[in-house]
Amino acid sequence: MHLRRHSAPSAASAAGVRNSSRPLCLGKHPKPPQTCILASVNPRVGGDTHSCDESRPASTDAEVASFSGRVLSPLRHQRCRRTGDGLSPRASSATTAWRAVLATAASACILLPGLPAPLPGPQLRDLTPLDAALVLATPRALAAEPPSGSSAAGAAKMEAIRQLASPDLQTMREVSEELSSRPAPPGVATASAPAATAAAAGRGEAAGSSRNLKARLKADDLALLLGISPAEARSIMASERELGRATYGSVRESFDAARELLGLGGDGARQREQAGRLLVRQPRVLLVPAAELRDRFLELQSLLSVPTPLARRLVASQPGLLTHGSATLRSRLSGLCSLFNVDPSLAASLAAHHPGLLAVNAGELAGRSQALKEELSLNRQQVVAILRRHPRALLLPSEEMHSRLRSLSAVLEVPRGEALGSVVLNAPRLVVTEVAEVGNSLQALEALLQIPRDRAAAVASEHPALLVTHGSVLQERLRTLAELGRVPLGQARSLVLERPSLLTKSSAAMRRAVMEADAAEEGEEAAARREGQQQKQGQSQGRGNQFSGTGAAPDGGSSGGGGGGLFSWWRR
Repeated sequence: MHLRRHSAPSAASAAGVRNSSRPLCLGKHPKPPQTCILASVNPRVGGDTHSCDESRPASTDAEVASFSGRVLSPLRHQRCRRTGDGLSPRASSATTAWRAVLATAASACILLPGLPAPLPGPQLRDLTPLDAALVLATPRALAAEPPSGSSAAGAAKMEAIRQLASPDLQTMREVSEELSSRPAPPGVATASAPAATAAAAGRGEAAGSSRNLKARLKADDLALLLGISPAEARSIMASERELGRATYGSVRESFDAARELLGLGGDGARQREQAGRLLVRQPRVLLVPAAELRDRFLELQSLLSVPTPLARRLVASQPGLLTHGSATLRSRLSGLCSLFNVDPSLAASLAAHHPGLLAVNAGELAGRSQALKEELSLNRQQVVAILRRHPRALLLPSEEMHSRLRSLSAVLEVPRGEALGSVVLNAPRLVVTEVAEVGNSLQALEALLQIPRDRAAAVASEHPALLVTHGSVLQERLRTLAELGRVPLGQARSLVLERPSLLTKSSAAMRRAVMEADAAEEGEEAAARREGQQQKQGQSQGRGNQFSGTGAAPDGGSSGGGGGGLFSWWRR
């Protein structure tokens, strides 16, 4: 006979079943109401139990499959029949399937972490083998039900199991990012040859692959990117606070674009290191978008009319040029035209040789030129002449220019104003020479000529070119002078004291001047000899024509060619 569907057992009957450890649907008496085995095992089915009829097999199978994690073998559309006290073959196969499901559920519940410890084992005496197997396969934690709300309790249990089985993706992602940012242990080779080459090129590339490009830039990111220490990176970010508001992705793109413009692209570690050292001097370049950096480089190249290699060298010497727009660069180039009184082409050539002039605004350059004019009491033409000789003088701030010229006046014992201006006009290099270096040159001149300090200062003031010449060069010139004049070194020193300008000529210029003087002297001697020979020939012809016994008296004198004295080149 078919098993009929009945309502769910009450809590008291369920407790009685748990105490007796006997399922309801396998009793020996066929007359009591029989329910599905799952109703006594899974609390979720407690409120909607049914017989093993084909009316609702799909719902029961789905619930059991979702609980056990396995797909139940399709024993649907089968009817459970009883024949006496045993089960029919069809019921035996169904019982075997239920046993597999219950064993799977029990193992899943027992092995899952976080569940309470199991209770002591049940008493199996006075039970049939089938009942004992079901009792052993059914955990008491699942069999226990709260007094009320059995369906909600079962759902809560299933939700707890699903949470335990579901991985924590957020935690796994955070742990993965932390592990990827750490360097590999020493001596461990975990990458292939191309990957190892990329890792050797710089840890910034490896860290950037796992770094969130939209996250804010941090000091550690900047340190890896530029190849500097974290302390230096923190100092840079403290001075350039806008870097802290930039994203890691934008800064990295700007860094790669700057490397490309500098000719330092590629994956080489040395190239990344060189680019990092250059950009540390001007970290604001990293705040300019990559596309705008390329546009500014092309604008600078067009403005100065220079080829790409020269433009790269200019940017390498002054990376801050990439932080200025085209309008700013054009305005500064126009300021150079006005300051040096030249046309734009000459101003561009001047800026190409001294790119630092474009890094300073026109107003600041005009102030530095005015400081030079005031300290030296010069007119505008004289100041322009000095700056054309040494444009680097404009790279000094106005305060430093004032301080340098005042110190120069004190060292040379020359009053400020026109006297100092006359000295600088004769040696414009003094405006770009350190005062300490000028003092060393004055001391070397004092030792070379063996004169006191005040006398050396007076000589240097008259011939300031000696102050910008190294002491060893002056010694060589003095020895060359003695050698060419065939005089002792002391006599050559006395000659220099009479005419200090002799030491302003290089040794090569001295030798060339002596050769020219010797050639000129030999030419004069040859001309004198030719003139004497012509006079002798004229006298001999006069003697042959004496018919009247009278004639001109012979000239007993001689021009004495070449006897005009020493022709010294330094006396010219």
